[in-house]
Amino acid sequence: QPRSIEPGYSSRSTTTRTAWSRPASDTSSPISVIHRSGALEKDVIAGGEKIFNVYCATCHQKDGKGASGRFPSLVGTDWVTGDKNRLIGVLLNGLEGNITVNGESYINAMPQHSFLSNDEVANVLTYIRQNFGNKASEIKAGEVKAIRGAQPVKK
Repeated sequence: QPRSIEPGYSSRSTTTRTAWSRPASDTSSPISVIHRSGALEKDVIAGGEKIFNVYCATCHQKDGKGASGRFPSLVGTDWVTGDKNRLIGVLLNGLEGNITVNGESYINAMPQHSFLSNDEVANVLTYIRQNFGNKASEIKAGEVKAIRGAQPVKK
């Protein structure tokens, strides 16, 4: 069950401060903590990683390297580190057809994830842009909101 670490913050706000309760004796998994500064504590899982593990890792794998010929890698590709608007649009609307990622062609479909909140989309996209060896800037919930409002979202 989620519990708020700081009063007045919820799991859907742009300043999420959420942790997952567990018995004090359970040290097997870290607790999600995002500080007001945006910095993460050592050995904790950020909200973006949790969302990635739930919705993205099945295809793109936990290491972000995808599955050759089936699902593209998220590592060192302009699809992830390049145009933020395109990346936001892909997550919100899905993607069908032939694409080339890191020199390899993929003909597959990625489902839309418009059911995620603006904060959740920003968190997961920032996670992939700043992990797996990627060093790209963060995506903010306001950027997601602007793209969501400007593009028709597939239902």
